Amino acid sequence: MALMVTYPIPFRIVGWVNSLCAIRLFPALLYYPSIFGEVHFRVKRDSMVGMHPPEIPSVWSALRRGWPHLASLAVPLAVLSMGFRAIYAAVLACITVVEARP
Repeated sequence: MALMVTYPIPFRIVGWVNSLCAIRLFPALLYYPSIFGEVHFRVKRDSMVGMHPPEIPSVWSALRRGWPHLASLAVPLAVLSMGFRAIYAAVLACITVVEARP
């Protein structure tokens, strides 16, 4: 059963929503390249090098060691989908990470 949402005014009248989205898109598009640049130049400054291919862990071993990080994403999604409040989901996610540490 689909939930129908009705607005008190037609959506096409609210033209400022499109301009607001366009204004917010520019900083959002700059965020990830700036993070990439920060990491890249810090690595260059500190003369860091990448790992050699034999040293790179496999995906499954990394997931086996790092599953609490995935649990901290899955628990809030599950709790929110059950209809609980966001603060409850956040607290349960924190408890999950603390209790699931190896």
